[in-house]
Amino acid sequence: MKQAEDLKREASLLLAYAEEVERLDAESAKGGSAREDTPRLPPGENTVNVDGMNTESWPHALKIAHGRAAKDPFGRACVRAGMTKGEVVEKVRRELGLKRLPMSQISQARGGTRQIRSDVAEAIHRLTGFAATKANWPGGIRDVSRRE
Repeated sequence: MKQAEDLKREASLLLAYAEEVERLDAESAKGGSAREDTPRLPPGENTVNVDGMNTESWPHALKIAHGRAAKDPFGRACVRAGMTKGEVVEKVRRELGLKRLPMSQISQARGGTRQIRSDVAEAIHRLTGFAATKANWPGGIRDVSRRE
């Protein structure tokens, strides 16, 4: 008698499992797991105005830069100027005719562990509006006008 009950229970579980597999296959075939009575989600809102700036025509890299610049004043200034930080550094390097201007120098000057050259800070200010002040460059600003 106990065996018959165990067999019935096992058959019932297998039948329920088979029905669930059939249901999932049918839902997968129709393109989702929502039941017919479940209302569809509304389409996502396509935002083109972020922080007062129209982002519709922005390249993907600039959209990523905007997202990363949330807590970085230098990054925000670059995005407002329509460039990524890397693009700003490259333009400054070309403008000043430098062979190298690693992003690490800018990061260290922003972090307070290294001084930034005054001509680099002023070029960044011209391109982005990010002021060449001690508050913005805690590592200090090194005067290079006396160099020959």
